[in-house]
Amino acid sequence: MRTHLTDDMLVEALDGLGSAEVRRHLGACPECAARLDEVRLGLEMAQAAEVPEPPPRYWEVFRRQVGRRISEEAPARRAVAFWLFPALATLAVLIALGILRGPNASQPGEPAVTLPAWSALPPAEEDEGLEVLQALAAEGDPLDAALPPQTVAGELSQLSDEESEVLADALRHELTGGEAL
Repeated sequence: MRTHLTDDMLVEALDGLGSAEVRRHLGACPECAARLDEVRLGLEMAQAAEVPEPPPRYWEVFRRQVGRRISEEAPARRAVAFWLFPALATLAVLIALGILRGPNASQPGEPAVTLPAWSALPPAEEDEGLEVLQALAAEGDPLDAALPPQTVAGELSQLSDEESEVLADALRHELTGGEAL
């Protein structure tokens, strides 16, 4: 072992739980062996020390002091309870009234709140396919399957969704000169 033993290794060796390598190191290293003797001596001193028991009067005084502190805190708790319970009761009544009135109840004379309509379509300024649709609409109904295949609108109307995406990507690539958007 190249380094000295850690404190945990010394305690394990003292308890007889050290590995064979630790025991070999203790036999070869006088510093670690001296530290192990110090640990052993310290443990023996701690076990031999007498811890005095406090006198019986100590426990009587202790009990009275705890009782006094509890009685000092009790008025503060009563003051909180004096205001807390009426406040909670008032809050419960207000919540009950709110529930009974219902979520859509409005004051007389107040206009009802309306939410804006939602659409799955993006706004016109963000819709990349809007120009293509407008061009198709100018030439005729884009959903009309009777369009002659020789026209651009006729060819575009026959593309599948995947083909439309590939075409849109190719046009974007062409417009940006190969740069990513």
